[in-house]
Amino acid sequence: MRFSKEIFKFLYNNLNSGGDSEKMNGYQSSPFKFTIVRNPVSLFDSSFGYFKGTGYKGFVKAGNMETFLENPDKFYKKKGFLSMFGHNHMMFDLGYSADLANDTEIKTAINEVDSVFDLVLLQDYFEESLILLKNELKFEFLDIVSFKTNARSARKKRSTPHLSARQVQNVKSWNRADTNLFDHFNSTFWVKVADFGQDRMRGELDKLNEYTEKVMKVCLDRDEPRVSKSFKGASIHVFNLKKGLSELVESFCRNIVREELEYSRKVFAQQINGWNGF
Repeated sequence: MRFSKEIFKFLYNNLNSGGDSEKMNGYQSSPFKFTIVRNPVSLFDSSFGYFKGTGYKGFVKAGNMETFLENPDKFYKKKGFLSMFGHNHMMFDLGYSADLANDTEIKTAINEVDSVFDLVLLQDYFEESLILLKNELKFEFLDIVSFKTNARSARKKRSTPHLSARQVQNVKSWNRADTNLFDHFNSTFWVKVADFGQDRMRGELDKLNEYTEKVMKVCLDRDEPRVSKSFKGASIHVFNLKKGLSELVESFCRNIVREELEYSRKVFAQQINGWNGF
């Protein structure tokens, strides 16, 4: 494998879109724009477990997801701290109101997102998404290798009971705008996969797995992640790097295992003068 010092011109991070399609399409260089969506059921499940432990009062007062979903209006406050994580989280991240309820407004928002972004990935099929992105941007496999960090620990996941059919429906009903958004891009995603070719996709996935295993052997002290409690008690997976790596390889490896908040601090510090952190 060859690690490069080449500088790439990308901006990507876990951030909230401005939601203004004209502004987003107004870049002089017409950049390739992509984003990612996730099944709203697994997203809400994950958000409840994470943000209940980090201070969202609506989740804390409900105590568990089932109680919250039986009467969400009792616990959800539009202007409450972190409230956007309790209702249509993805619509909020894309720059729209978390409280979109009108069918026409939801459809308009989805159509705007579709017109703004060149590619919408699925978190639920992340490797397939990376292959499509690689194809669009003419990447090499080393450019799309990733490790699963910032995921809840298995212990935390087991504390959430399996959702019943009724609970799944409650999540979808409460997050109707997100559900419609996901359904739309889930459909368009598989059209793109079909156009790419199923056999070709399977071959590319095999190669990506090979590269990922090679990078793990180069970078990691051990393949299994450890559990970190770096953010208000939330238990997430992180990796330990090998010692004695060259400066170039260590920089590559450290970036690929860097935790979300640490990465955000790094990006913000580079882009915002006088930024004091969080």
